[in-house]
Amino acid sequence: MKRLFLRNWPLKLLSLCAAFLLWLIFSGAHELTTAITVPIQYRNIPKHLEISSEMVEEAHLVLRGPSARLSRLSGAEIPVIINLGDITTAGQRTFSIHRDNVELPPSVILERALPAQVRLSFEQRITRQAPVHVRFENVPAGQAVEGFVVEPPTLEIFGPRSSVMRIERVEADPVDLSVPQPERGYAVSAYAGDQRVIFTGPALVRVRVKLTSPAANK
Repeated sequence: MKRLFLRNWPLKLLSLCAAFLLWLIFSGAHELTTAITVPIQYRNIPKHLEISSEMVEEAHLVLRGPSARLSRLSGAEIPVIINLGDITTAGQRTFSIHRDNVELPPSVILERALPAQVRLSFEQRITRQAPVHVRFENVPAGQAVEGFVVEPPTLEIFGPRSSVMRIERVEADPVDLSVPQPERGYAVSAYAGDQRVIFTGPALVRVRVKLTSPAANK
């Protein structure tokens, strides 16, 4: 029995290897269709423009190809890339998602994308100074705010024209007067109120407050 097994063993080993190789080839060549979710990347956004519409963050791709290749695909490795480098003016633009937007492995085909198109609105980016509005809370009993100074009195903001122009002022967090005033004044953060509007620098101001007792003025 042992001699029978060892007879022509090189040829038997070669046949076994050939069979295994054929199995790999045919199992990997079996074609499948699958769907994966991938991120959408927006590249080369013009510096003088802002995207004022909602940005689609993900796309669902229906792919067809060999099962061996599809099984190794990861959505994070094959993002949909939308190039905005050719946009020069404000307005609406529509971008189609097709094979050229996705770096797929050879022999993998993009059947369809959901959404098939993305529409974006572009606006001119502008910058302006917005005054800081200050509020007070927990004023000590028997006292009142006689005066205050805000430094700086305005903060610079930027963003899409329509959003920036709607902002008349930025709101500082309430100044808590129950806390003793620091030597440099109260430090509070400012809030623009629009997620598309950004401060060009730190959104922080200092407020110096002068309190007086109404009874002292009688």
